[in-house]
Amino acid sequence: LEFPWQLVLENTIVGVGYMQDRKFLWANARMAEIFGYQPAEMAGMAVRHLYASVDDYEDVGRLMVQAQPDAFVTHERAMACKNGSLIWCRISGRFIYPCESGSPSVWVVQDLSDKKEAENALRRMNQRLELTIEQRTTNLRRTNEALNAQIERGRLLQETVVASREKYRTL
Repeated sequence: LEFPWQLVLENTIVGVGYMQDRKFLWANARMAEIFGYQPAEMAGMAVRHLYASVDDYEDVGRLMVQAQPDAFVTHERAMACKNGSLIWCRISGRFIYPCESGSPSVWVVQDLSDKKEAENALRRMNQRLELTIEQRTTNLRRTNEALNAQIERGRLLQETVVASREKYRTL
């Protein structure tokens, strides 16, 4: 029996794309969903549309050129959706025939937006916690200094009382 590769690729939780010359030849439904397209819209589309900037697009092109044969190129970056919003993705790809010029490539995209949002929320919470700790430490230091001053005043007052009592006895 022939294994149903198409069914497997269409039912993954990650985007899968097959490209040549940095244009989609095919993309699964999840790839289209991640970026807000219909699957048919991606066929023939230049991958440049998914990069947030020309610099990012060119950077990935350089990574592919510099990659070792049979190596995966993996990176994380903000990518652009059809509606212009940015999402964070982990992207991994490789040439199918690395030694041939113009080889097609396969790419897998994982949407990291929820993970990045959770990391940012955790970072903000950590900053607020550090600020709260800093403020409370400052307040405790001030309270401690005030208590020490009050203890010192009490000690001086006690010494004064003892000295006064000694004078009274002497008198």
